[in-house]
Amino acid sequence: MKAISLFSGGKDSVISLYKAQQKHHIQCLVSVHPEHNESYMYHYQKPEITELQAKALEKPLKWIETKAIKEKEIDDLKKGLKKLKKEINFEAVITGAIESNYQKTRIEKVCNQLDLKPITPLWQTNQKQLLKYITKNDFEVIITKVSAGGLTKKHLNKKINQQLIKELTEIQKKWRINLAGEGGEYETLVLDAPNYKQKIQLLETEKKFNQKQQKGQLEIKKAKLIPK
Repeated sequence: MKAISLFSGGKDSVISLYKAQQKHHIQCLVSVHPEHNESYMYHYQKPEITELQAKALEKPLKWIETKAIKEKEIDDLKKGLKKLKKEINFEAVITGAIESNYQKTRIEKVCNQLDLKPITPLWQTNQKQLLKYITKNDFEVIITKVSAGGLTKKHLNKKINQQLIKELTEIQKKWRINLAGEGGEYETLVLDAPNYKQKIQLLETEKKFNQKQQKGQLEIKKAKLIPK
């Protein structure tokens, strides 16, 4: 099928895209850009980084803007996809939902209203197996945001590897976090993947962490594409 891929640049969207590419023709990536990083639906990162990822994937990138107001941000998605249908021929939408019914049902509703087929390659995937899939398939993924008990400044910029999976599993047992971070406990950035033609190198970063709120973010100040 001809499809567009909702693309945040995090692990779930990149892995979903990778799996979908094996069965479908990807017309373009679509990134929904919220005005702030407290969106209920969408992953926030600097547009410049998303653009680097699109270049690494050699895929066109389209933007949908949203003020990230709860529920209204779904209307923004619908308006954006409706407009995009006039520009690009596609019949399906790929999303990275794993277990979030909140995300999945809302996107499905939008797709139904626009006569589009929702495709969720990761739906009901075991969370630990998903993290292991990253380590076994040459994905280079780092944590860029933390917002849950047990996750601290030290986790920012850490790569998802066997050691980190073990640590996250221990944190999950104590703090009851979602192991894959789908509840907003943490966000990720994919620096390299099997479907990347180039990879991203971070040149300048800064860790910011609010001890009182137990929230932190990796600010990426400078990055570039390099050969694989």
